[in-house]
Amino acid sequence: MANFTIKDLREAVNHCNDMQAASLSNHFFQVGERYGYKYVDLYRFEEDGSKTCVTSALGSGTSKQAFLEASGRASGYREYIHPQTRLSRAQAYKRLSLAGIDFNADFHVSPLSCRPMLVDWAKATGYRKPSSAKHSTAYYFFQHLARKYSD
Repeated sequence: MANFTIKDLREAVNHCNDMQAASLSNHFFQVGERYGYKYVDLYRFEEDGSKTCVTSALGSGTSKQAFLEASGRASGYREYIHPQTRLSRAQAYKRLSLAGIDFNADFHVSPLSCRPMLVDWAKATGYRKPSSAKHSTAYYFFQHLARKYSD
């Protein structure tokens, strides 16, 4: 790696966050900058959907240093990052929003790649679609989250 820029750091962190979302974790990483230095923080979504910093500056320094330090120290936080047995729907809404799902838009406009993620999060939160349902679980879970949590 000749040059590891802030763009590369953000792409790497977004990739880690996508893997976290796929494993139904309510934890995510966030990149920031202060005084020319980059840092990576570990956050989690609480039951009410608010976010809390688990650890500040998991990695810091140049982009490359922040990435290497954060990836080395993140292995010590595996017990934090492991998914809970039951997640709240507020956590699911925040996590899915962070993954790029727009709950203010129509479900049928959303990308097809988000639908398996919606089904997985519906199962993780214990959501059950109505017995007289004519559409998929992803559709009803999307509609439920949009009604309950969208602005």
